[in-house]
Amino acid sequence: MSGTHPSFHIAPDPKQLRTQIHSPIIPLIGDAKLEVVLPPWPQMTQLAFKDLVAQIRTRLATVGPCFFAAQTTSRKLRALALVLWWFSSGRVMGFIRDTILADLVRRNQIEGWTPSRELTDWAAELNQPADDLSGIFGVLVSPTYTWNSATGIALQLHLDKKFVAETLSRLAGQSEQGAPYAVFRIAGDDAEPFYMLASRAGSSFTRWRGIHTLFDLIGRPSNDVGRKIADIPISKPV
Repeated sequence: MSGTHPSFHIAPDPKQLRTQIHSPIIPLIGDAKLEVVLPPWPQMTQLAFKDLVAQIRTRLATVGPCFFAAQTTSRKLRALALVLWWFSSGRVMGFIRDTILADLVRRNQIEGWTPSRELTDWAAELNQPADDLSGIFGVLVSPTYTWNSATGIALQLHLDKKFVAETLSRLAGQSEQGAPYAVFRIAGDDAEPFYMLASRAGSSFTRWRGIHTLFDLIGRPSNDVGRKIADIPISKPV
């Protein structure tokens, strides 16, 4: 068949039109005729992730004290370091765990975090791939900020702010369905709200204003745009 045949959908080089160009056609018969579909996207199971976290925790519990012991010969300083490590090791482990989980979620490589069909169909109507949804989930999982906003997420992922804001609004209604990417929403100092994964909001006891403020003194919350979060109860979405 001539290389200029419309079936190839390729405009030939005008210089080559002076000569007769032919392209071979390979008929697909037998086994070659069967469509080769993509293999399932690799995903880590929740059990495998828990095992990984447990191994990291064991490693951290062993390496941490040894590290501090190697920094000084003073018994008092070693004792003080170990006490501080005892109080902070849980937070360090949580940061490591959430950093790894955020990367897996962003790449859709862990079970349970795949966007629902409802969300992917809605995103497809806006010509937004499902990967963009997973990217938003990954930012929410990341321990970098306590609270995230549509503005901050859009800047981080280079996405349209309206799409991010509508996605977050839809995720705020997912808590009743038990989705891991469900979020709680609270008011900021202007019209734009902040979001946190519902699983991180804690119990109704820790979400009460007084207790939440006490916890803030231990670990001050942060947000992705550096604005002040209104001092309001966050026991439920607003």
